[in-house]
Amino acid sequence: MLRPASMTTWIGSVGLVSFALAWIPQSWETIREGRCGANRSFLALSALGSLFLAGYAFLRGDAVFASLNALTTAGALVNVYFSLFPRASGSRGNAPSSADDKNRLFFLTAAHFSDTITE
Repeated sequence: MLRPASMTTWIGSVGLVSFALAWIPQSWETIREGRCGANRSFLALSALGSLFLAGYAFLRGDAVFASLNALTTAGALVNVYFSLFPRASGSRGNAPSSADDKNRLFFLTAAHFSDTITE
């Protein structure tokens, strides 16, 4: 049978793994799509709260609670980043993402060259 101290550590560890794993699907989808549609206030408050709780747990010497909050801070910050700076859909950089964007780029480039030639 587990002693009470090791029982609480085990319970805390299961909670740590479960809660940290909950951020993985959202963060993976956000990275894959290059944007995050989650509420920015929720994400910002989650990141801030987790960051301060990680610091608090670290100062108290609670490795389980500090790890949990460090991981959830990272997950929240990934989502905050892509919420603020979304990648163009369907692209991995600054390339146009749709036929409309490509057409717009073509016409802007053509207009620029025609202005350059006529000057």
